Amino acid sequence: MNTLLWRIAGANIKILSECETSQKQYANIGAVILMTACVAFCAGTFAAYYFSCSYSNPNGNLPISILFGILWSLLIFCIDRVLVVTLQKKEKRGKTWWIFPFFSRFFLAAIIASMISIPIELFIFEDYIKGSEKLYLSMKDSIYIDKYQGKESIKFYENLKSSRETERVELNGIIGSLKSSAAAEDVTIQNLKQQKGDPYTYSKSYKIAYDSYTAADRKYENSKRQYYKNNRLIREAYNNKESKKEAAYAIKRQWEQQKEKEIALHNNIRDSLQRELVIVSTAYEQADSLYKDANGKYTERYEGFINEIDKNRTEIQRGNSFMRNFDILEWAVSTNNPNNEGKIASEGFFLWLIRLLFLIIEILPTIVKIATPYGEYDALLEAVETQKMGKRNETASLITSKDNEDLSPEIMTDAEHNL
Repeated sequence: MNTLLWRIAGANIKILSECETSQKQYANIGAVILMTACVAFCAGTFAAYYFSCSYSNPNGNLPISILFGILWSLLIFCIDRVLVVTLQKKEKRGKTWWIFPFFSRFFLAAIIASMISIPIELFIFEDYIKGSEKLYLSMKDSIYIDKYQGKESIKFYENLKSSRETERVELNGIIGSLKSSAAAEDVTIQNLKQQKGDPYTYSKSYKIAYDSYTAADRKYENSKRQYYKNNRLIREAYNNKESKKEAAYAIKRQWEQQKEKEIALHNNIRDSLQRELVIVSTAYEQADSLYKDANGKYTERYEGFINEIDKNRTEIQRGNSFMRNFDILEWAVSTNNPNNEGKIASEGFFLWLIRLLFLIIEILPTIVKIATPYGEYDALLEAVETQKMGKRNETASLITSKDNEDLSPEIMTDAEHNL
């Protein structure tokens, strides 16, 4: 097992087997690289699964996801191994030799850690993402509404519709008032006609005159029986009756003439109201037609606007699950989420702890190699490499110092072999 971990760590097995003090170090480095590859397999599988999920296929494609997870873990394994293998210690180096290799590898480790951690984050925060999706879509709707090109047209026709509606309501109120006034005039005319036809009930002066006439009439009738031999008294009673009758009829005619004038006046008022009602009704029909036109255009544009919002939301929902869930998670923990009241959510801190953990895991082999002192394994490895380099330089010098024609085939063969 240790030999496998050593190979994963990129160590020289022959040299490391003779250096007991460095064996655990490289075994741990190999274990970290191997565990990172295993986590990368899970992350790659999750990522591919989320990518394969869609509105039409919510269950994703698990076999393809596993295959991608294997390829992704191999890629991360090779990158991590290269980062460790290419970092070699030398005995004679300055105190700041580690700065460039550390930060170059830190930059790569940060990228790799982010790519590995994101799918794991989406899996861990799956319920939190689902709970934030509705508010996230509302936020996306608000952004889309603010950027919608036809918003001004909708606002224009909405205001036009409102003004036409106000005009229509005002005209309708005037129509109602005119109809009420005309109806009141009709009632007044009917009352006047009734008063004209019944002066005894409605005219106090006529009632008195008529009662006086009826009293004189009774007196006349009595006088005919009482004074049937006295024509003068009968004639006086008759003349009194006739004068009372004439006075009553005069009051009645005056009453009727007065009521006819009042009826004529109210007829004129009613006719004027009806003429005005015709004019206002025509204006109302025009205002109603303009209102319907404005309302139709507003409804058409507003329905188109709603359809565009629904289409945009559908595109978001039908889009790639990985990117959508990542966007929801980033927004849900940020200060832009109104539920967070301008603060980063507690889930956000946990999210960054996960990312920091993966970054530490990814950069840990490099830190271990830099932090551990120059040891026996490093010395032997450097000696072997120096010896091999010396032989190569010697052979190269031998080849360049003589022409190829002066060398025997045996020497050339040995030289090429050494190179």
